[in-house]
Amino acid sequence: MSKGKAPCLGIFLLLAVSVGAKPTPIGTVTSCTAATIHGTSLVPGSTIFSGDAIDVGPGGSAWIAAPGGAQVRVFENSAVSFTSNENSIEVIVTRGVARTNSANIVIRTLPSVAGLPPRSAPAVYSQRKDCAVSKSAKRSTPCHDDSD
Repeated sequence: MSKGKAPCLGIFLLLAVSVGAKPTPIGTVTSCTAATIHGTSLVPGSTIFSGDAIDVGPGGSAWIAAPGGAQVRVFENSAVSFTSNENSIEVIVTRGVARTNSANIVIRTLPSVAGLPPRSAPAVYSQRKDCAVSKSAKRSTPCHDDSD
C-alpha cells in the first residue's frame, strides 16, 4: 500500500466506526413537567440515551422508566446526566435531587462548591404497588416515594 493511501484508509475506518456507533438506550420518559433535554422540551414517550442530560425547572419533575421495572425520578430544580455500562445505569446529579427504586441504578452527586467528595445516594425503594408503566397503558402512573 502506498504512503498516501494508508492515512486515508485510517480516517475512513475511524469515520465508519463512529457513524456505526449507536447510543445505548437508558429508558423512556413516563411523565414530566417543566423539563428539558439538551435544551428542548421533554415529552412523555421520549427515549433517554446514555449521554443525555435532563434539566428540570421550578415546579417540575421527570420520571424515567428503565428496563426491569426500574424508575428514576428527577425532582424540581435539578439537572442530571445519564451513562450506562453493561451492569448498571449511572445518574450524575449536577444540581438538585434524583431518586431511584433500583439497586442497578447508581445515583451520584457531584462535589459541592465546598469541595466535599462525591457521594453515592442509596437506592430508595417504593413500597407502593399502584404504579403502571407500559406501552399498552393509556397513561402511566409513576411509583411514588412515600418520603416526599
